[in-house]
Amino acid sequence: MSEINVSEIKNTLSSAKERLLEFARLRLPDHSEYSQRLANRRAIGTFLESYFTKAGVDVDKLNKMHAQNQSELRLILQERRAKLAEHLPSLEATFHHGIESRRRALELLATPINPFFVTLDKPFLIWQKPIWDEPNFGMIDSHIESFNSFAKIQMDTNRGSRSTNFSFDFLWENQSDYNAVVNVETSLVLNGICKVGAGKGIFSGDSADLNVSDTLLPWEYWTQPPTCPMGQQSQSHSLVQFHVEGGGVFGDNDSKGQTFAFTPSDLSFNFFLVPPRSLAVIEVDLVIQYNFTGGGGDINDFVQVDLTV
Repeated sequence: MSEINVSEIKNTLSSAKERLLEFARLRLPDHSEYSQRLANRRAIGTFLESYFTKAGVDVDKLNKMHAQNQSELRLILQERRAKLAEHLPSLEATFHHGIESRRRALELLATPINPFFVTLDKPFLIWQKPIWDEPNFGMIDSHIESFNSFAKIQMDTNRGSRSTNFSFDFLWENQSDYNAVVNVETSLVLNGICKVGAGKGIFSGDSADLNVSDTLLPWEYWTQPPTCPMGQQSQSHSLVQFHVEGGGVFGDNDSKGQTFAFTPSDLSFNFFLVPPRSLAVIEVDLVIQYNFTGGGGDINDFVQVDLTV
């Protein structure tokens, strides 16, 4: 196999992945819109609190707050549409590239072939991107060993909004003089627990989201910058998708959690066309995202993650 430069691969994939993440963010629910709704609701709640102390309501002010909120929501939607339009040409090019790659792979499979199996028993790299400057927050340990590689992940916070990837990278090189059609299969096994909670308020409490997903990314490392073929449903799963909201003063704190005990998540990608003498990077990602819509900070707000993957 060709010599590899780990730092170069990390930097190259980081840049390429950032483009993929930007596309993915455009397909996710827009937290900014919900944040605006919650901010408006809290503002109204704060205003109504003064009603109980001053025994009066300024209806005009409430109407102005509502009108301003609607205007801000329309602006957020317009900005999101404009941002999506900027990426459409690149998304279309990626789509056509994937169609052509799939066509060539199926064309190759129509000829006599000699199938064989290869086991990539350990990654050459386990890493986190981005890394946060907080002790014991994120990937606190990792180990590379044949059929026994793992990463230990811990998070414990009650504020902010973050997203990070924990990646297991494998290398495979087509050392032949012919195109290879590769079907990739892997299984990510999880142990541990994920929890999220939101505290209550006077009229409405805090709101929090916790999402955990996994993705199999076959990188065409022979192209620079590296690209991934057109996506397939089997290459990504949502493992945790929690949204919690704290109630009012007469309500309850809200919380959700999920436990994993040697829980497998099977991922696959078919018809990955690798040219002769070309290097592919097979990346298995665990993605953790959390968001406190109102900023968090309440004693009953929390996101706790303790996983071994």
